Amino acid sequence: MRISFLERLFNSVGAIPKGRPESMSITPNLVTDDHWQTISGRRHDRSWSEIQELYTDALTAWRKNPMAWRVIATTVNYVVGTGISFTSPVAELDAFIQTFWNHRKNNMDLRLAAMVEELSRSGDLFVLLFRNAADGMSYIRFVTKDQIQKIETAPNDWETELVYFEAPQPGEYNPRRWLSPDHPEAGVADAVMLHYSVNRPMGALMGESDLTTIIPWLLRYSRMLEDRVRLHWAARAFLYLVTVPSNKVESKSVQYGSPPESGSIVVKDESEVWETITPSLRGADAGFDMKPVRNMIDAGSG
Repeated sequence: MRISFLERLFNSVGAIPKGRPESMSITPNLVTDDHWQTISGRRHDRSWSEIQELYTDALTAWRKNPMAWRVIATTVNYVVGTGISFTSPVAELDAFIQTFWNHRKNNMDLRLAAMVEELSRSGDLFVLLFRNAADGMSYIRFVTKDQIQKIETAPNDWETELVYFEAPQPGEYNPRRWLSPDHPEAGVADAVMLHYSVNRPMGALMGESDLTTIIPWLLRYSRMLEDRVRLHWAARAFLYLVTVPSNKVESKSVQYGSPPESGSIVVKDESEVWETITPSLRGADAGFDMKPVRNMIDAGSG
């Protein structure tokens, strides 16, 4: 049985909710194992299994939770705005930039939002540049963070990344090997890989998602909201409480074996007293509980 970070978290506090809400269903890829080597060999980087799990959690939260989606969308709106453009005073260079930017295989204007989303959501962006030997044009493609198995750095400078190893595709047995522009053989390679990261701890090569710290609180908040929705549904249900003399209890139980339909008329004498009982939601009390959870989400999202 595979157990995600979120389930382990709830295990630690003894509060795993039954029937996890659809808005925050999390499915991990791998079981975290402390004996896995980190992706770069550095102690501050997470293991490959942890990276897989956190990447899946963040992607699922972004897809299914409106608050997580809004956190990422706010960053995209701030960074990209109405668009980004590049120019150069050198005519030849400017012509290359415009051709690259608007090439039908690149369409950079359409990629900007998705690139910022991926960088904010996963903490890392791995960009592949394929070179067309005929005209020197470059085509841009991407590898998601969960597919990077290992990063090789220069022996005397861990910040200089040289080689990226991508998980084998179906039918392949060995990882794909992509060179960075700093590799001595990058000049003759058909493609090079660029790596950008955010929220990266000092001494680590891999970044962290903007959602990492708030996903547990998003899950708690979603669960609390779901419970409140269920209670409001229950509030529409009610019971009839009919008080009659002791000698009429049995006969009236048979008479009122089925509740009267809405709009029907019941004729009774003064010996019968009818009451309805409905659940008390105490909604004001719930507001005090939910506000601190929302504050944790707001603090984590900035």
